Amino acid sequence: MANMAYCRFCNTNQGLGACLENIDAQLSDAEHEARQQLVRKCARILISLGVPVDEQDLSDAIAEADSFQ
Repeated sequence: MANMAYCRFCNTNQGLGACLENIDAQLSDAEHEARQQLVRKCARILISLGVPVDEQDLSDAIAEADSFQ
């Protein structure tokens, strides 16, 4: 279900908190792929805010997330 515009960031913040608490959990293949996509999206958020994200750092972060599988 999509978040309503008036609570989009509140709901997403709660969901991200749950993801962070379980970032190193063993996941199904679908959840593992979603974790990789989430790491990429977080990098794009930082980039859109003007924070430089090195491609190597992003690759390293994805590799770290892959190591939990």
